[in-house]
Amino acid sequence: MENKKSKYIEIIILLLLLAASVCFLSHIFSPENLNLPVAINEKDRYYESIIREPENTIDTLIIGNSEAVTLVDTPRFEKETGRSAYSVGKAGSSVADAYYTLRDITKMQDIKLVILETDMFADDNIDYSSNREELKRVFTAETEHLFPVFRYHSAWKILAGQNEGYPLNSERGYEERTDIVPYTGGEYMLPTEEVSYIPKLRVFYMNKIVKFCRKNDIDLLFVSAPSALLFNTKKHNAVSVYTEENNIPYLDLNSLNDEIGIDWTTDTMDGGDHVNANGTEKVTDYLIKCIPEVISIK
Repeated sequence: MENKKSKYIEIIILLLLLAASVCFLSHIFSPENLNLPVAINEKDRYYESIIREPENTIDTLIIGNSEAVTLVDTPRFEKETGRSAYSVGKAGSSVADAYYTLRDITKMQDIKLVILETDMFADDNIDYSSNREELKRVFTAETEHLFPVFRYHSAWKILAGQNEGYPLNSERGYEERTDIVPYTGGEYMLPTEEVSYIPKLRVFYMNKIVKFCRKNDIDLLFVSAPSALLFNTKKHNAVSVYTEENNIPYLDLNSLNDEIGIDWTTDTMDGGDHVNANGTEKVTDYLIKCIPEVISIK
């Protein structure tokens, strides 16, 4: 009996030491503490760039996956509106990622408006395996938030000179993409009353984002970026249902292609997935004009 107690005590001590080591390494390897001249992770380089900005100099935050990176010409947006905007798009971002990104940045910046790009919400092909994949993405986001060492463990390679890292962004999260690869698939916003499915885990974190913004007096605007390959009317309907139920202003730019002036033969860099610089400038023009009309910005 005494031996069993000793083993349990040893296991507990070992687990406590392991937890303490992980916490210590997470503190050491966080980009805030390392303050390297490059980004550690390519996908996180917009986040790693914004945390180097002086505190309380950004009031408008654009969050989402890769669609958010090409959504707004943020330097021009600031020049013409006087509002300092920054995009922290992340390729493959989950809604859980977006929630923790928002929480972390508001500790450094006095954010008044969040533009949330919606491509990471609805899914047309939900099955058991995709739900399981969503659970893995949430687990990863939670773990990396609690223990940043799992997210930035490759920093040692930069410190040891084995990896050069990735360039930080100097254009407030905007990347000018000038490639032109036309979309040739025809009309994609076809009439339908069908509604795409938003997994419950995503809804859970969407609700957390909404609650966080309201608690902190932050205006929230949902925007669906132009994407002929990834967006459709079913996804529009799904986002519309959620925004109506939660009283959130919503701009679906795919339903406004003619008004914005998007030309899918010249305004996309990859055959209809993301807009290029031509498309970004048109979207920026439209948002500068219409945001004050759909939301009362503080």
